[in-house]
Amino acid sequence: MQELNSEKINKALEILNDIIAKLTREFSIEKDIQEAKILQSKLELLEKYREQAIKGNMNAIEHIIEEYNKGAI
Repeated sequence: MQELNSEKINKALEILNDIIAKLTREFSIEKDIQEAKILQSKLELLEKYREQAIKGNMNAIEHIIEEYNKGAI
């Protein structure tokens, strides 16, 4: 069980790190202020999810993986 949880945590962190890196790149070159604000909000939300994943919050971790598998993030 512990190993399965570690795998889920690692997968969730990998997903989040990849998406955060992509959005950070987009944010850094965005010229439109409104679009930059949207990207910043998304980044802040993803950072909160990453904090929860690091803490081992399995509800957040499973939600991240589910949303990723659906293509929502």
